Amino acid sequence: MRKAIANLKGVSEVAVSVVKNSASNSVLLASVVSGQGGQINVMALKNKLTQLLPEYMVPSLWQEVMNIPLTDNLKLDHKSLVKSWESRAKGETKSQLGPGSDVISERVKAVWEQVLEQPNLAFDTHFFNVGDSLAAMNLMVALETNLGVRLSLPDLFQHPTIDALSAHIKCKRMEVL
Repeated sequence: MRKAIANLKGVSEVAVSVVKNSASNSVLLASVVSGQGGQINVMALKNKLTQLLPEYMVPSLWQEVMNIPLTDNLKLDHKSLVKSWESRAKGETKSQLGPGSDVISERVKAVWEQVLEQPNLAFDTHFFNVGDSLAAMNLMVALETNLGVRLSLPDLFQHPTIDALSAHIKCKRMEVL
């Protein structure tokens, strides 16, 4: 899997670590170094990997790092990479009032927090930075149950933040009226 990621365009170095989520399930974290000096397009990398590897081998968590840290014994420092991801995830989850904050946005945010088991998500948190494909399916069901709106996975890919998905839901509701 690491080799498959390293061979993707735009990736110069990669490390794959195991992270335990709040439900004590193991999820894969890919830490990548850009080979172009620019930002990595995580969705493009994930899409390409799903063509090359079985879904269970595609990491659900991703982070871009400046370099891959090594221990004193010159082995990959997985602890450092996991700590880096955890601190970034906590930074992303600091609650902030979103520009489109209203009742629907607040309800969408509450559903995301429940499904992802992460309190205080920011309105601009990218779903696939904190969730995986199973969580995405659970989110679709929970949004339909709580908001009465039927969404598809492509809707989440096109509108991957709470603000964007809330705006999409508002548009869908207007179409019905």
